[in-house]
Amino acid sequence: MSLTLLVVLTGLLVLAVSACGALLFFAREDQHREALEESIQTGLNQPASLHPVVNHDVCMSSGACVDACPERVLGIIDGVTRLVKAGECIGHGRCHDACPTRAISLVFGTAERGVDIPLLRPGYETNVDGIYIIGELGGMGLIRNAMRQGMQVVTSIQALLERPDVEHDDEAVDVVIVGGGPAGIACAVKCVELGLSFELLEQYALGGSVMHYPRRKLVFTEVMKLPVVGRFGKTEMLKEELVAEFERVVLAAKIELREGHRVTAVRGAAGRFTVEADVGGEAKVYRARAVVLAVGRRGTPRKLECKGEDLPHVVYRLQDAEQYRRRKVLVVGGGDSAVEAAVSLAQVAGTEVHLSYRGDAFYRVKKRNRADLDEAVERGRVTLHLETSVTEVGRDFVVLRGKGGRPERLAIDDVIVNIGGVLPTAFLEAMGVKVETKRGEKVDLGESNAKRIAERITARLANASTRLSGGAAQRPTGKAGKASGPRRRPTGKAPRPDPLTTTEDLTPFEDSDDKALPAARRSGKPAAETTNDELRPLLETDDRSETGSSSGG
Repeated sequence: MSLTLLVVLTGLLVLAVSACGALLFFAREDQHREALEESIQTGLNQPASLHPVVNHDVCMSSGACVDACPERVLGIIDGVTRLVKAGECIGHGRCHDACPTRAISLVFGTAERGVDIPLLRPGYETNVDGIYIIGELGGMGLIRNAMRQGMQVVTSIQALLERPDVEHDDEAVDVVIVGGGPAGIACAVKCVELGLSFELLEQYALGGSVMHYPRRKLVFTEVMKLPVVGRFGKTEMLKEELVAEFERVVLAAKIELREGHRVTAVRGAAGRFTVEADVGGEAKVYRARAVVLAVGRRGTPRKLECKGEDLPHVVYRLQDAEQYRRRKVLVVGGGDSAVEAAVSLAQVAGTEVHLSYRGDAFYRVKKRNRADLDEAVERGRVTLHLETSVTEVGRDFVVLRGKGGRPERLAIDDVIVNIGGVLPTAFLEAMGVKVETKRGEKVDLGESNAKRIAERITARLANASTRLSGGAAQRPTGKAGKASGPRRRPTGKAPRPDPLTTTEDLTPFEDSDDKALPAARRSGKPAAETTNDELRPLLETDDRSETGSSSGG
């Protein structure tokens, strides 16, 4: 009787657990479906850059990729894995590594939206010998990726400097680093460690594009180990905390950052480059043996193209909302940056905030930002001017032209323009760097980590099976089935993997490695002339071994 009761209770428990699991599964699927529908309705269903594409013929819907994505942009709907929040995907690539069946491919751009990507060789070198591209300009803007690339590119620069076919300018520094953001700072730190001379130039201020973030914006990064200075960062930081970390790194490594240097041209060849910069309207020239471009993809901010756009109170980023207290401010733009700026200004007492956008709604704005803006509008803290464009800026006014062509004059003290930027394609092409537009082409990343691990396990099981079946020479076994005879002791401890170069926690973008330099360059012999066939987008490199690599948001 007791056994029968136990079986019944066990069956009921199994049924209860199964029912709970089913309810949770369907509730989760409903959440994913709602997220996809919202993305489509708000126009956020187009990814900005690198993103996953799922092969449903291979996908087994294990959910490993969904759980691996730190941005939670993937979901399972009707038993199929889909990109439900495409607009929020920042190209981590961890979904690709987590997929056990290699059903996920990473691609740049879509058929509707192309993405310009410079062609890079292994080691982050462009088709122009001696010019390297790292960070956001290369297709990935995550802080941790950018900083790791900044350190890894120095290995490639060292190999270049050791090449006997490169003529050296004795009065030049080893490298000019363009960009004082995460990638540029990390590159400079690595140069300090290895004793390379360098100049670090930044168009604006320390932090680069980070300085464009609104005040107290939450930034997600990772704890990292930097040469010379040691531990860097934490998983969640405010903008001000991140900038303070950059300042600490610069001081600790004794790095001199030249702010206000807008690089306008790079000329020359490997070993003897000249870098021209605009410094407050004056031209300045730097000489370098190698050049690293660690700039963002925004390039130069896009301007209004109207009368008065060059007046001093027209700016292209919000640094500190407090400086606009008790002033009348017009924010121009319809993206997250413009909305975040307007909301930040609305929180400053006494500030009158206007927001002008040429569209009829803020379709491409994240849900949280839209909610914050709606609240500010309801409270009367922000006045919207939809379907309008700025036609004139005066010293104390702006003129907006609406859909019907009617002009509207507003009394305005300051104008903040957030309408995107002009990609530096022309800047790159002027120095000979090749750029191509990617429209959803598959990126070859080689074997995923999950696939490699599965293959290793399979190989070990096969070897064990062979030994047990007598297919290989076996030693006599003793007690408990253990091999008898002397046991070999390891000759030494295996080296600990460098946390900055191990493949276990790196995204595929970071896997295009500086270790995979051509053999001729590693040996110091002159390299053969590069053909166009060996040029490819950075992520398409296939020079990768099982053990090694040094590789978004």
